[in-house]
Amino acid sequence: PLLHSRVVEVIMDDGEDCERGKGEEEETDGDDEDDGRFRTIRGVILETPSGREAILAKRIVDTTGDAIVAYLAGAPFRKTHKSEMMGVTTVFGMEGVDKSRFEEHVRQNQATYKDWNTESWEALTTGKEDGIASPYWGKIFEEAAKDGIIDANG
Repeated sequence: PLLHSRVVEVIMDDGEDCERGKGEEEETDGDDEDDGRFRTIRGVILETPSGREAILAKRIVDTTGDAIVAYLAGAPFRKTHKSEMMGVTTVFGMEGVDKSRFEEHVRQNQATYKDWNTESWEALTTGKEDGIASPYWGKIFEEAAKDGIIDANG
């Protein structure tokens, strides 16, 4: 099983592992010159509870959340200062929902980061996030289910 696994190296098209940290931090303006050579990631090496494993694939999608695969492959990157960063959000899909009715419900009940504090946990913010619409929709979904806008069982 791949649960509790982490990517520790990448396998590139030349068959060699890239050295950790080959990527370099740099300022980019989106118009950078390159050497005209494209290297392809052919696989990843994982550390798992069962030991080290290699996975080869035609396509590698970096879903690490921190671009670890890209970093290990030597991709250039930039590091945003913590004071300019925002929290992680989640994207999802739903079926069987009257979209316009639900969107109107969200507009009328939109929570902000300041509203995250619940009985279960407390959100700590620097204050800059307080007025921003919150990705935490627990209360919105509860109210929409209670009002019959979405199916609470479905």
